[in-house]
Amino acid sequence: MILDIDGRHFYEEAKSDFEQWLPKLSKDAIFLFHDTEVRERDSGVWKLFDERSQKYPSFNFHRQHGLGVLVLVGLLPRQSNAPVRQAGSL
Repeated sequence: MILDIDGRHFYEEAKSDFEQWLPKLSKDAIFLFHDTEVRERDSGVWKLFDERSQKYPSFNFHRQHGLGVLVLVGLLPRQSNAPVRQAGSL
């Protein structure tokens, strides 16, 4: 399952969207964050993506406004996620 939410970009609203959808997703879902490179206009998507990237394998497309990809494989040991983590930033 792939979920792309491109709603309001204030931190608390983006966090609420993420937390509301998280329990509804399968354990191997992919969550897309739009505008991960936008820092102006009180956008908080970048901050939420950075926080969640500490817990889940992820990579970020830095082009234009940015697109963050979070792979929700939270049940796997961190070393099992190495191929995704090594993808780094594109």
